[in-house]
Amino acid sequence: MLIDIYTLLIFVDLLNFSLRNLGLILIIVREWVEKK
Repeated sequence: MLIDIYTLLIFVDLLNFSLRNLGLILIIVREWVEKK
């Protein structure tokens, strides 16, 4: 049971990290497109 909870927490943390990075990438791409 505890192992499942920890796995779920790690999965959620990775998902949040990925979404945050995706947001940063979108901002960078948008700025790069505006400069061109």
